Amino acid sequence: MTLKIDIRNKKLRGGRLTLDAKTVKKGERKARAAVVRALIKAEEVALIEGLRSRLLDIAEIERAWDLKDGARSRALNTLRARVTGGDYRGPTLGEQIERQLAKVAAKRRPRTHALYTIVAESIREGWPDDTLLADVLTTDVEQFLMAPKRSNGGRPWGASRQRSSLAFGSKVWKDAIRDEEERAIRENRSPLLTLNVWRRAESAARATPRVEYLRPEEWKVLRDKVAGLPTAAVLALGCRAGLRAHEAIYLRTGIDVDLDRQVIHIRARGGAWPWEPKTATGLRVVPMPDDLREILAEHARSYAGRTFFLATADDREKPIGYTTLKRWTRDSFRAAGIGYGRKKDALTFHSLRHTYASWLTQKGMHPKKVGRLIGDTPEMVLRIYGHLAEDDFSEAVGLLNDVVR
Repeated sequence: MTLKIDIRNKKLRGGRLTLDAKTVKKGERKARAAVVRALIKAEEVALIEGLRSRLLDIAEIERAWDLKDGARSRALNTLRARVTGGDYRGPTLGEQIERQLAKVAAKRRPRTHALYTIVAESIREGWPDDTLLADVLTTDVEQFLMAPKRSNGGRPWGASRQRSSLAFGSKVWKDAIRDEEERAIRENRSPLLTLNVWRRAESAARATPRVEYLRPEEWKVLRDKVAGLPTAAVLALGCRAGLRAHEAIYLRTGIDVDLDRQVIHIRARGGAWPWEPKTATGLRVVPMPDDLREILAEHARSYAGRTFFLATADDREKPIGYTTLKRWTRDSFRAAGIGYGRKKDALTFHSLRHTYASWLTQKGMHPKKVGRLIGDTPEMVLRIYGHLAEDDFSEAVGLLNDVVR
């Protein structure tokens, strides 16, 4: 006579599960009962119902459970498919990448889509299209990020490209997990994919980005060096309004730069020079401090183009180019004794945006408000600038004291 497994648990349908342990040995029964309890804890509805209906054998589940990592996942997927009545084993890499690329093409700028297409092709070099997402482990992703790449001359990617890969891979897995959860609910089973391994992966890109910014006295020296030049408006838009390079380049005279109301509008535009922010959070209104208004008013009188605020000297209908902006920034920094570049303590135009956000953070502005001004999420503001905020607990202490008075 074989032994029985009898488990009572509120997560079970009917609160109880009784089944044949397929053994007469008490040790084996105890081990198989432990596997069933593990299934209950993991909410493996499909496998538990398979045992209840005798579509699955406890011994084969135990064998699958004893496997390691990817082998266990594949074996359990096969068992789940027997219960759900089909050969579906979860989302695959190829179909999810195509869905994500289509989504990016519809919502993001062509440049972003082109970058993600390159990243997608590299991911496909690491895994075939028919790879089950549930079979990919966090360590697999970490090894992929740090491995030499043919597209990079046999060298590993730098932090920037790793960051792009993490962003794209995480989006692929996030959407797949959401869809799989909904599908599992309809089919009354456990999801075949639950972990976003790209979010869990560690890489050089996970470190807090290097944030170099100007001190107030350095900005004053830089500002004085370029006073009266068109460069003054360019640098001020970065340091005193927190604009990205292309946000500043495509500002329109009299439309986006409102000197009367002292605001700058960042918005998409069509026409001969179409442009739109990288994300929806980039659409915003930025206030002008008084010193910025003075600089922009002088630029409007002397240098602003008929269409674009930062116009080229030879064609007032054409905005300055990104190369020009970088050259003006480099020459101005060097004239002010500030190192230019991306190494060590040197700075770039984007560092002016960091300066704007860093100063606001140091003055105690809430991350949500800082994010709204610079067009980033509060989470990104906290990750990049959170260490600059001082820990002032006096307000919390005061509120807690008031509670018990």
